[in-house]
Amino acid sequence: MKIKTGKGSVTLVVLLAIWSVSAIASLPGLAVSPILGDLNKVFPKVTDLEIQMLTSLPSLLIIPFVLLSGKLSEGRDKLKILIVGLSIFFLSGVACLFARSMAWLIVISCILGIGAGMVIPFSTGLVVDYFTGDYRVRQLGYSSSINNLTLVLATVVTGYLANVDWHLPFLVYTLPGISLALSFFLRRSRSTPEPEQSIQMRHKRIDRGKLVGLMLFYFFATYAVLAIAFYASFLVDDYKISSSFSGVLISLFFLAIMLPGLFIDRIIRALKQNVNLVSLGLVCAGLLCVGIFRDKTMLVVGVLCAGFGYGVIRDLTGHGIGRAMHEEPSVPNFGKPGHGTRLRPGMTLAVEPMIAMGDYHVAELEDGWTIVTEDGSVCSHYEHTIAINEHGLPELLTYPGFALTEEAE
Repeated sequence: MKIKTGKGSVTLVVLLAIWSVSAIASLPGLAVSPILGDLNKVFPKVTDLEIQMLTSLPSLLIIPFVLLSGKLSEGRDKLKILIVGLSIFFLSGVACLFARSMAWLIVISCILGIGAGMVIPFSTGLVVDYFTGDYRVRQLGYSSSINNLTLVLATVVTGYLANVDWHLPFLVYTLPGISLALSFFLRRSRSTPEPEQSIQMRHKRIDRGKLVGLMLFYFFATYAVLAIAFYASFLVDDYKISSSFSGVLISLFFLAIMLPGLFIDRIIRALKQNVNLVSLGLVCAGLLCVGIFRDKTMLVVGVLCAGFGYGVIRDLTGHGIGRAMHEEPSVPNFGKPGHGTRLRPGMTLAVEPMIAMGDYHVAELEDGWTIVTEDGSVCSHYEHTIAINEHGLPELLTYPGFALTEEAE
């Protein structure tokens, strides 16, 4: 079976190899989260510093090796770098299963972070190398879906395995072994150069005037639509509807935001220059439904309409913050309510909601710091720091005096 790439075609097994690398990009740190509460029992003499080292050092090592891997792949054999990274990732995962001391677990996890850092750039890099045009956009959407599906399934599995034995969650770190085996087919079927007539080769500069205009346009649209996320609970209360329904509305809103990303190539192809106009029309129609009608059905219609042109940024997340700038756990901008890491007293989190007026995929510019949306849409980003106090209640540190009255779950 042949899969079209825009540059020719690849076999199904090559596509599976590419998808397998995308699938494992979010695995680092996943095995540690469900056993954090039991580490004091497993290692009675463990210190808070050692636990913090276990959760933060691997993540810190990922960052420089992501940059190093990207730099080394310029003008060199990318697949060799990928294979080295996958080998380190896989072997470290196997070693974690046999760790008998906290010190060794920290060391092995740090080595695993190095391997993961070398692999992560290829989670989208392989798609970019093998595909072009609409084929690339479509595969990036599939790649992201596979990544998130793997993350959800692996989270469930690690949570279950942690109740059996604290070593077992580290089994998820052996998944890179599948990618390592499939990498053989990538070596047999190399990617071809980007066609000279492709958009990427023809447009290497950003039209700053057009960018400013789009920013102003999307600023208005974003400001308007975020009213739903902020005021849903107040509207529901004012309409004398059960307060739990606000959670349903917000969940549907973000579901509507995610769905277009799966079909963004078809949407752009069908609407062409009218994409922004149609998106804005849906946003306005949704806001009118929410603001005028007090019926549950129309409220649902409203949040779905308003959410359809938006995308939630998935590749960037909030995070724990303490002695290091970025610590575990990660705080994604999407997920299922009631699932994920349980909030406990003493945790401090940087919550960073990011909403894009388009697809959720992001890319890093050549300066190694600036992050932009891949489709050029404007993104709105806010950040607040929250601490869980000794009573299990969240305190908003960036808004002094603000505290919730319900226990954190």
